[in-house]
Amino acid sequence: MVKYAADPAAYERLVVDQIDAIKPEDLRYISCNSHSTHHHIFTIWPLPTNRHLWEKRIASRHVLELLWEKLLQRRVCDMRYFYITYEERAATAADAAWIFESRIHQLLRSQQTIRLFPILRDGPRPKNFIYNYYLDQNPMDLRLHDLDECPLVEGGDFHVNTYRRLTSAEFPGIDSLLIVHPPNGSPPILLVFSIAHNAKVHDVSEEGFRRINNLGLSPDTRMYYVVVTPGCIEPEIRVPEAYFAKGMERAPSKVSWVFNYPIPRNVLLPES
Repeated sequence: MVKYAADPAAYERLVVDQIDAIKPEDLRYISCNSHSTHHHIFTIWPLPTNRHLWEKRIASRHVLELLWEKLLQRRVCDMRYFYITYEERAATAADAAWIFESRIHQLLRSQQTIRLFPILRDGPRPKNFIYNYYLDQNPMDLRLHDLDECPLVEGGDFHVNTYRRLTSAEFPGIDSLLIVHPPNGSPPILLVFSIAHNAKVHDVSEEGFRRINNLGLSPDTRMYYVVVTPGCIEPEIRVPEAYFAKGMERAPSKVSWVFNYPIPRNVLLPES
């Protein structure tokens, strides 16, 4: 919404000023009060099932990013409130997905151990290989550290333990990148994260991987494609057959690089 305003910069300043004026303890009240004047942050819509009732939603993804930066990122209790509230209704599912993605980026930059579960391939279908066998055995634990987030500059150095958050325009279907060195001295691992909140089918972009191959990483770097989901979501992963056919990865018979990182609710948004 901000970028479509007649003067986007002025409109964004207006939104930021409204956010700055909110006391953290008033945020939940403002989000559910129909008489609130914060209409640049929350919009009011009639319920799809009853046009005489209303619901409030975050005005846009960009507004959520501004709200996150100013208020939400340090208040897990409010993250949890908004996520659960929006997740319950189909009309606000996108708002819940925005919060989920922002929280995942925050967690992946923090010191923790992530447990990755392999996803096995069903077999080739027209134009795609299908990964849909989610295993609860043979998980891989990777220790992450507190990480700095830096933009990925074309032609620049790609440092280990630096979190690179991406945009869909840069790397379609990929949300972030991170190189880690396992403690046993084995070759480095490039973690390619893709965040899927509630998708039943998750398409892997050939163009995204082509751009990864142009980053100039060391030849021994292993790549793990990690689909980050809520604990109950297991989307079908469709990988373009052309990705293998053009020699952009190892032979399909040797590939075991697709993983699931399921996030339990108590890890995503703990109550305390």
